[in-house]
Amino acid sequence: MKRLKRVLYVVTMVLVSIVLTGCLSFDMKVGKNGSLDMTFTIDTSKGMMSFKEIEKAIEDSVDNMNDFAGKNVAKLKSVKEDKDKKIVTAKISVSDINKMDEDSFFGKVKEYRKKNGKGLNNLVDVKDNSVEEKKVSGNLHMVYFSMSGTEMYGFEEVKVTVPEKLNILWMEEK
Repeated sequence: MKRLKRVLYVVTMVLVSIVLTGCLSFDMKVGKNGSLDMTFTIDTSKGMMSFKEIEKAIEDSVDNMNDFAGKNVAKLKSVKEDKDKKIVTAKISVSDINKMDEDSFFGKVKEYRKKNGKGLNNLVDVKDNSVEEKKVSGNLHMVYFSMSGTEMYGFEEVKVTVPEKLNILWMEEK
């Protein structure tokens, strides 16, 4: 519980840093083995935080993912500032989505159900039709990231690329 509070604190600090600096876009590429490559693009045009402060907040976030996992699962590949465009781009790779925090999941639906995973009752398909939870095959692969509580942080875009064709696309907003 103590470790979870620390992780939440650091994630909150990163998000607060983003609020103070500007908008954020998020690009996540999920690998077939459950790995993840993330790219954050942060608009720094408001100039409320320095590049070094943003870089430190991102480094702390990576360190805390590793602390949560108990081993190195996340690696900061780069943090670059483009002063002309007034953006900071950070690239992070994660070797196992399941280890980055307690809510993230990669695997089969039946494994997610065993963990009492949430959200399967709010799914819609690619045609925007509701899908009943009991009709979701346990053999389908899935990925889940909790984005709750992030609406206030000014996300311009969240893009998730997965290695397989999607039949069931997202959780419906309620």
